[in-house]
Amino acid sequence: MSDATEMNTQLNRAPVFTSQAKASNITRTSMNISAVATDQDTSDTLTYTFYWGTSASNLSLVASNTSGVFPRTDLNMNTTYWFRIDVTDGIDTTPGTANSAATLANSIPSIGTPSVSRVENSTDKLTILVSATDTDDTALTYTLWRGTTSSNISKTNITITGNSGNTVTFTDTGLAMNTTYYYKVRVSDAYGGNDTSANYGNERTYCAGTYCGGGTYTTSTCNLCNGNKTLTCNTCNGSGTLNCLTCSGSTWVNSSCIGSFNLWATNTSRCGSCDTSGRDVSRYTYRCSICKETYDEYICHICGWTRLAGTKTHTAIQIRCTSCSGSRY
Repeated sequence: MSDATEMNTQLNRAPVFTSQAKASNITRTSMNISAVATDQDTSDTLTYTFYWGTSASNLSLVASNTSGVFPRTDLNMNTTYWFRIDVTDGIDTTPGTANSAATLANSIPSIGTPSVSRVENSTDKLTILVSATDTDDTALTYTLWRGTTSSNISKTNITITGNSGNTVTFTDTGLAMNTTYYYKVRVSDAYGGNDTSANYGNERTYCAGTYCGGGTYTTSTCNLCNGNKTLTCNTCNGSGTLNCLTCSGSTWVNSSCIGSFNLWATNTSRCGSCDTSGRDVSRYTYRCSICKETYDEYICHICGWTRLAGTKTHTAIQIRCTSCSGSRY
């Protein structure tokens, strides 16, 4: 070896680590691996070579760069990984020390017992409220489970999203009238963690929204209006009291008939103006489809005379059960 070659070899100084490979910004599925080295030969460019694996004895070359930072993504949760970074100035290579770090475990969300309530004036809907919490996720997915017995609750295709700590609301529709339904809710995060309500919530749908379809009411005598008249709906088993004019505190309410008048019959009559009789005078009878009140309208096709017999108002009373939302006339 010449004196010049020997001098150049002695002058090169290998890079030295000031920080061996370590992990930072660790999440459930990612982390950054980085190392820092210096070289007394300030004109040298340092190149870092990154090795990665699941054990210290089984590391594979991944990449090289001049920054010394190597992001890792799509990792398994709660898993230990090993790594090493070597550094070279193009002449001499300084091997790094193997180190390890583990990704974070996923925290499982926790959900409470759902609260179930009926929807006013509806026979086929129930509302379900529930909340869940998750220490490492904000966005959660909720799936409704339903059954007609507490021992047979199965998954539905009803899914909504909500934030951890907030109450979410399901509206379950298309249900059977006067039927008790049982509910649980399963909450899931984006990393496969899930929890199902330990206890169920339950409620019965209303008997009817406006009319107690097919139902009849059993009444008892009101004794001189000193007591309330009790009625029981035989369809939904709801009951309440009908207010007598001098009674109060009833769970039943009275209102006017809400039916509509429709043409019920036609006939002929005598004109009250030109005294024409026979087919030139028509009588139209209109009848309410609910309370059966009627009124007549007369029209003379010769002189144009018209007359109403009866009124277009309803006199029937509607009785509404506030426990089942049913009503009868």
